[in-house]
Amino acid sequence: DLVYTFFHPLLRDQQEASIHEAKLKERKKERAINSESWRLRGELRLSVHYQRGILMVMVHHARELPAVPNGQEPSTYVKVYLLPDPHKQTKRKTKVVRRSCHPSFMEMLEYRMPLEIVQHRILQATVWN
Repeated sequence: DLVYTFFHPLLRDQQEASIHEAKLKERKKERAINSESWRLRGELRLSVHYQRGILMVMVHHARELPAVPNGQEPSTYVKVYLLPDPHKQTKRKTKVVRRSCHPSFMEMLEYRMPLEIVQHRILQATVWN
């Protein structure tokens, strides 16, 4: 009887495991909803210019960024890639602007590469906190 109990969970154990699993799924769902709503808000202003073998990406500012979960204004920076980039060689970052939902970066990010390569890349810019 003792061996049977050890290898076969009791109904009570199964119910507790199901409740715990349901709570974990609910928390995961809440985090996904919160992160999705945070990700989809705000605007970013960039300008892009190519001249003499240099792609210049001017990161101007962002606006209407949401507050972080604790209610404070975010400290943010912008990350830029030219995709595809499996080894992250085109990764460029701005400086961090502290505690602002409307940060002004005013930074020039440069890529020295031929136009033939630039024309087959996709510029990806993301705002991080």
